[in-house]
Amino acid sequence: MPGGAEWAVAGITLATMVAANVWSRGVLGLSCALFGMLAGYVAAVLLGVLPAARLAEVAAVPLLAPPGTAHMAMSFDATMMLPFVIAALANAMKAAAVLTASQRQLDADWVRPDLKPIGRGVLADGLGVMAAGGASVLAANVSASSVGLTAATGMASRRVAFFTSAAFVLLAFLPGITRLLALMPAPIVGATLVFVSCAVLKSGIETIAARMHDTRKTLVVGLAIVAGLAVEAFPAAFRAMPAVLQPITVSSLVFGALVGFVLNLVFRIGLRQRAELAIDPDQPDLEAVGRFVEQSGASWGARREVVLRAEWAAQELVDTVVVTAAPQGPLRLSARFDEYNLDLELRYAGAVLPEVRERPSPEEIAEHPDGARRLAAFLLRRSATRVTFGGRDGARVVRLHFDH
Repeated sequence: MPGGAEWAVAGITLATMVAANVWSRGVLGLSCALFGMLAGYVAAVLLGVLPAARLAEVAAVPLLAPPGTAHMAMSFDATMMLPFVIAALANAMKAAAVLTASQRQLDADWVRPDLKPIGRGVLADGLGVMAAGGASVLAANVSASSVGLTAATGMASRRVAFFTSAAFVLLAFLPGITRLLALMPAPIVGATLVFVSCAVLKSGIETIAARMHDTRKTLVVGLAIVAGLAVEAFPAAFRAMPAVLQPITVSSLVFGALVGFVLNLVFRIGLRQRAELAIDPDQPDLEAVGRFVEQSGASWGARREVVLRAEWAAQELVDTVVVTAAPQGPLRLSARFDEYNLDLELRYAGAVLPEVRERPSPEEIAEHPDGARRLAAFLLRRSATRVTFGGRDGARVVRLHFDH
């Protein structure tokens, strides 16, 4: 259990980072995490959390030396194949999520992930992990902490990446500094993780909240997170699993990702990308129309603002047709969705709605026989990305398209 000294080091580290980030500008504000870690090292030495005996290990390492190769070796263990595949898939998804969060931070008009640069980033991440495996060293890949630090400092220049890469190459020839970093006390590591996690959590919550969720998606997200936390909260229970399952159950990342994958596949059973609603023109229920669009959008995970626009447009369209088009028989409202498009289609038998591209004047609305329908058609065109009118022989079709 951590004692008072450990808590003091963690508090000093975190307080320095927060103070430099909130109340400082320039180099101090941009390097808040670095200054916080330096303050943590000083506090750890003064409070005995990092004793002199450990610092002597740094003095025993040469200041300048080329990277060694004695550690390099190859081995293969078939029992690790399944957890490796799951971990690799989880890591690819994590890399895609981190790159998506980075895109969201850097683009004020962000709507959805740009898959081409994300694909290149995931490929580069995988090649980097393979290269690390070939060199028998710990893998270095896309880091959520780096995205959090970017959000905290506001610094996202490529020059930082080039400078950081050059610094890592230099550290490979400075084993003393590398050893000092390896001796970083746990309170400093924990405080740094808390600091950078704030921005990561904020970005993740914003990304999740940007989409609508039904019961299925809520359970996928919730149970996957809870499964990963359960491994950390009850490690003994998961270590008691059969030996064949332990490579999966002892890692919170692997187990949580596996639960998410499985539930996502299972809950896709019975999920349709097209839905339809029959509406009685004699007793139209506009609230049911709104619920139909909202529930369909939630089951598909559509963006909330697009679904709200579509919900209003669908209610307005149904109300206009019922009041002004004298429909014969039931109206049929259908909805279709893919990641880039949300389409509503209303079929009915009755008078045609006019195509209106210009806003009708107040006099035209009041005096023209079709004034109300012309205003409704104009409002529909303003609410949707594209509106088309079709049909013949009394069978009318109105299509509302929304870019997603």
